[in-house]
Amino acid sequence: MPNTKTVPRAGVLALVLALMAPQLKADVQARVNVLAHALASADVQAQSLAVAGFTDASGQRPPFALSLEADLRQALAHYKKHWKVLAVGAPTAGADAMLTGTFQRYGTDILVHAELRSQPDGGVLWRRNAVLDGTEVTDTDLPGAPVDQDKGSLAAAGPMSTDEDQVVPTLPWGSRGLLERFDNWLDVSIAYKAYFPTNGNFQSVAGKVQNGVSVGVDIDDVFLWDVDFWNQAVSNLGTAQSLDYNGTDFALVYPFHLGDHFTLYAGPGGRFGEISVNDPALWDQGAGFGNNALEAVAGVKFRADEVGLDLRYSGDLVSSYTGYNTLRLGAFYEFGR
Repeated sequence: MPNTKTVPRAGVLALVLALMAPQLKADVQARVNVLAHALASADVQAQSLAVAGFTDASGQRPPFALSLEADLRQALAHYKKHWKVLAVGAPTAGADAMLTGTFQRYGTDILVHAELRSQPDGGVLWRRNAVLDGTEVTDTDLPGAPVDQDKGSLAAAGPMSTDEDQVVPTLPWGSRGLLERFDNWLDVSIAYKAYFPTNGNFQSVAGKVQNGVSVGVDIDDVFLWDVDFWNQAVSNLGTAQSLDYNGTDFALVYPFHLGDHFTLYAGPGGRFGEISVNDPALWDQGAGFGNNALEAVAGVKFRADEVGLDLRYSGDLVSSYTGYNTLRLGAFYEFGR
């Protein structure tokens, strides 16, 4: 009945995780996060905020404008204590302020001039320049030849509000401080969790699926931790009547944010649990055995404001007793973002 072998699907799971790895692209999100943090630090008074109207130097809106605005909404949404960010397409007249601006190529960089304007009078409340890595932004996304670096200037992106302290630093992800990599929000969830054992002997005793309840937390879409329970009636196990499972799962995953509402994630995890046997013949003490595993984890989250849904798959790569595939569907509430 014990199964300690590495299951054959480990290679398949590894391939899936590899395919989900981020494609090469401009490191836009990490840098606009700095821009959003600068705006939040400016203590601007606005309960609702829209992001719209970004154009290139000629006044056109190439596809890059939509990508930039989506990244800015995602970054600004982390500061819920400061404002509510309106969704894409929402009427800007309903916002207290609108973040807009211009952008253009400068060599291998993209210069962005952002301005926060009060609504409806259009007065400038805040402005800041940022420099984005444009080496992998194609002409389809941002048409036009790069500005000649010998003739162009940072001033071409728009006026600076003060001296060089207003320039947003272009720090790559790897050079940011450890605490700056996280936005420190916490999701608390309750979920239904289905366990599908891969051990045939265990299936003949406890069935092909065990239905459980899971309570979990998620920190920054990076660290996942769940506490799980299930109870299952058994047969063909002497005088035993049922099995109880109590365990905990954790995972360290990488999030792929797709717009304002969807997040894909994948990474390694671990499961630590114990299965207890309920048998009236064991009047003195019960029987139990460990059920631990190394897992591969992948999932998708949908969030709307502070609430959302989380669908997660995990598969045991190595297990100490019986291997499992699990599916977890939970509802969560988000704090601190």
